Amino acid sequence: MNLFDSTVYPVLSPMHTFDTAPDLDVLILAGGTGWRNPTLDATLDHIAETAPNVKQVLTICTGSALVARAGIMEGRKANTNNISWPNAVKTGSNTTWIPHARWVEGDSSLPPIWTSSGVIAGLDLMLHWVSQAYSEKNATYVANILEHQRITDPSFDPFARNGTTFSQAVIQS
Repeated sequence: MNLFDSTVYPVLSPMHTFDTAPDLDVLILAGGTGWRNPTLDATLDHIAETAPNVKQVLTICTGSALVARAGIMEGRKANTNNISWPNAVKTGSNTTWIPHARWVEGDSSLPPIWTSSGVIAGLDLMLHWVSQAYSEKNATYVANILEHQRITDPSFDPFARNGTTFSQAVIQS
């Protein structure tokens, strides 16, 4: 729906519903403020039903909170957006949340779930995934096209301060 009759209005038309979605190899969940919505039952059910049948789950930013809310982060390590940290980590009580990491690669549990701290950390996670799934050459090529200087060390997040999240550091200062 284009409320303002704009000629540059982006239109997102889904090709499938949850009921008609094809089988997936990889489930990618981006975050955003919508993860807090209390009426996401259909979305959370779809994540819970789909995730066990994919080869890998990749989350960006607060996408990890959606996965946690769907109940599939139990007993796993994860990361989430630094600003949303205080509320997002409440979604996975039996999840080991790693505050200092840029991204966290899933352990040997199936499917592997990789989670990133923020949006650009999610870009670094995705480029790392491209390097693993395809090649380092492809990941470097994509990073160069995007004019993005990658952080390739998943344990280094410049927005986490001394093992605390950015928002905790700001609140404490």
